[in-house]
Amino acid sequence: HEQEEKNELLGIPEIGFSKSIADRELALKAQLQDLHDLNHSMFKDDINEVPRFTDGTEITAKYLADMNLNALDNIAELIGFDLEE
Repeated sequence: HEQEEKNELLGIPEIGFSKSIADRELALKAQLQDLHDLNHSMFKDDINEVPRFTDGTEITAKYLADMNLNALDNIAELIGFDLEE
């Protein structure tokens, strides 16, 4: 139950922790796609343009790193790896 609460807080899809290999593969693909899309969205035609959320808030390097680390932790958990901090 504690793991389920942790997953919910981290936004990890519940489907990713089912016993079904197909479900885990779908969850893994979704995590990888989200990670790819997040990083791809940081590249703009104008290299001086500051990336922003839809509400106008600047996307800082720290926020981007936090999102990448969270996604990598999610992916590692889906494939059964423990990453060291």
